[in-house]
Amino acid sequence: MITLIVELSTKLCTDTFFDPIPSLRHVLVVGIVPLANAQILWSLSKNRLERVTFLAWISAISAGAGIFYSLLFLPLSPISVIGILYVGLGFLPLSPMFALWAVLLLRKNLLQQINSKPFPLGWLGLGTGFLLVFLIIGLSELRFMVTRYGLEKAVSANVEKQEEGIEFLRKYGNEDYILQLAHSRRSRVYISDIVLDFFTRSGGASEGKAGEVYYRLTGKTHDSTAVPTRFSFGDNDERFRREQEISLSASQMDASIDNDASLGYLEWTFSLKNHNQHRALEGFTQIQLPPGAVVSRLTLWIGGEEREAAFAERNRVTNAYEQVTAAKRDPVLVTTAGRDRINLKCFPIPPNGGEMKMRIGITFPLILEDEKNALVRLPYFRDKNFRIPDEIKHSVWVESKRELQTANQNLKQETKENLFAVRGSLADKEMTDSLSSIRAVKSDEFKTVWAKDGENFITQEVEEISGARPSRFVFVVDTSAAMKNEQEKIVSVIQNLPDETEVSLVLISGNALNREFSYPHSFTGKPSEIAGKIKQTTFDGGTDNLPALTKSWDLANEKQNSVVIWIHAPQPFKFSTSNELARRLTRRPNETTIYSVSTANGFDEVEKELDNLSYLHSVPRFGDLKNDLERLIFRLNQSKKSFGYTRVNAEKIEVKNAKETSGHLVRLWANDEVNRILASETQEKKAVELAVKNQLVTPVTGAVVLETQQQYDQFGLRPVDKNSVPTIPEPEFYLLLAVVLGVLIWLFAARKLF
Repeated sequence: MITLIVELSTKLCTDTFFDPIPSLRHVLVVGIVPLANAQILWSLSKNRLERVTFLAWISAISAGAGIFYSLLFLPLSPISVIGILYVGLGFLPLSPMFALWAVLLLRKNLLQQINSKPFPLGWLGLGTGFLLVFLIIGLSELRFMVTRYGLEKAVSANVEKQEEGIEFLRKYGNEDYILQLAHSRRSRVYISDIVLDFFTRSGGASEGKAGEVYYRLTGKTHDSTAVPTRFSFGDNDERFRREQEISLSASQMDASIDNDASLGYLEWTFSLKNHNQHRALEGFTQIQLPPGAVVSRLTLWIGGEEREAAFAERNRVTNAYEQVTAAKRDPVLVTTAGRDRINLKCFPIPPNGGEMKMRIGITFPLILEDEKNALVRLPYFRDKNFRIPDEIKHSVWVESKRELQTANQNLKQETKENLFAVRGSLADKEMTDSLSSIRAVKSDEFKTVWAKDGENFITQEVEEISGARPSRFVFVVDTSAAMKNEQEKIVSVIQNLPDETEVSLVLISGNALNREFSYPHSFTGKPSEIAGKIKQTTFDGGTDNLPALTKSWDLANEKQNSVVIWIHAPQPFKFSTSNELARRLTRRPNETTIYSVSTANGFDEVEKELDNLSYLHSVPRFGDLKNDLERLIFRLNQSKKSFGYTRVNAEKIEVKNAKETSGHLVRLWANDEVNRILASETQEKKAVELAVKNQLVTPVTGAVVLETQQQYDQFGLRPVDKNSVPTIPEPEFYLLLAVVLGVLIWLFAARKLF
């Protein structure tokens, strides 16, 4: 009884080995042993043996439970003996054997007290009790065994078997069990796992594979879903969200915009707090940058002092971070995670309310609407392992010497002495809203802007983009559960295309649904026909985007000047069967452009995998999917002018009608050049050198802040000079500058300056 209570309250065996009592039936089987023994002992002591048949049967059942659990815990017996000698806990795994011994002694006493020998007290009765217990537990564990069978098929290397396994699990599997397998570090979670592993010699579905299968079944990641607790009631997911132990405690964005140069610099300062009372934790987030942006600064506060990062080759800074975190010291790491995305990791966030404060500097171009207007998109969290309390808002302050406009009511426009500002506070969910974009009004005065780069000049001109109308639109549509609410919008956009438009469709598979017309199948026809196919589609579970992307690549190759529009939710797993396809997509030369339209926030392994592809373009999201798709198609059809940037490194320039701007133009050019080198050459070393020189986070470089100079020296890293990093003056600095200037003017007027 003590063992049962300890396991129910602490899950000691569950967390260490396996769960011996995963259901109420298991608890009843175990609980009957001490209750039956107590009843028989009381009857013997009081000589109350008038219900001897009842006593005999509960004795047989409790003996069967004792035999079953004694056999189950037999492999742990040697460990238990050692446990008794050292820590005294070894009695718990041995309790089934002690209980069985007690049952057999009581059965012997019963036989001595009565004249007859009821069937349950014989050897056949003992076997019957064992079979009855085995049947009860077997029926209880049947759902787990069935699920394990489906899992083994679903993680097969054969794609067809995978689909069959997912389909089988969708009908007969137990999602909670798969979720527990995904969260567990062991493949043996329940009793049935031990039995199956013993007879099949199978290691079972690994943690990573079980998580992958859970995603394909539900469309959710296992680490974003709460594991159901024993006999729990209520909303596990909601409780899981409430119990996240890291939270955002402060967030501030300060930006400076050069409207005429169509560029800006933003510093995002935020802090993470650890609510765990005992353990230091690691914070993680994936951040969506403005289109074309690059991280050009990273700092971390250590001991109240702001420390600058070292920029170096990606593998080197990652290795430094991993080794330093193993020693529980203070690093923060930033690397790219796909086009216009970065990953940030920081450790250790101290326990019991401890915080880590960091700052990311982002150099970005503006999004050109026309010759006179450009948009400023703010960065935002795509994925994170921390919660953002409702009371925490992002404080935003954007300044420029030319007009700024906003449609968000929580952002206010201010003008003072030829300085324009937009400031206010935004909730996290507002960061992706189209109304949160800030419009920068340009002048007609300058067509060219420039900045000095050593002895050379970097120039930028706005160019009008023209090109042939696409001959074919190839739509790649994700059919995962996260896309369910977007189905009607996609149908509406495609069926509203002109009848003469040639449209191809590849439906993304991997969730064992729509098997008759999803990948590897594809369709080409009129917009109405393609829209009809999408109407018939079932959106559920999680999918594998890469095979369908490769198929769309082939379709686009069939006709010159085709474009691929990839509409998808983030895919958090990179399936092993897709590795070869990703390599093929990366290495084959092709001029086809893939426009990636992501419908939700989240970590995306596929876009990270395709990070280096110059022909993959992330489409900025401004709000409703239907409007964004229509805007993209409208621009591709050249019904409206579109604009881009041409940045050039020149030895000399004509500055008569050009404007000088900040060094951020040099950083944007360097980022472009790194991507060009990676796309067209094999000189990765050259790309690394250029990125490090300009202090940029790129696909081949990262940034890391370490705690001590000794750690930097250990990994051959050097933090950047504070004088070389871009900064944004605080509002107090502008006030101080104005005061100092006023004093100087007064002194000069009073002829006391000299």
